[in-house]
Amino acid sequence: MNIVHKAIQKVGSQQKLADKLTLITGHPYKQGHIGYWKQSGQFPAELAYLVASDIFNGEITAFEACPSIKRAVNNG
Repeated sequence: MNIVHKAIQKVGSQQKLADKLTLITGHPYKQGHIGYWKQSGQFPAELAYLVASDIFNGEITAFEACPSIKRAVNNG
């Protein structure tokens, strides 16, 4: 089960997740967005922090919400 499936289970349905993300961001997310992300297995990078903090209440990191997100590296 990927992170998008877990988010859907946490809020109750794809539509409820779309509604919650719309409420948080002001962007009109639809059930189709959620379905696409469910297939890809991750959220878009621009939503990773919001999903981690607002959907999972900090129980996961932004990197877990979007494994392809770029991490900052401290080389010094």
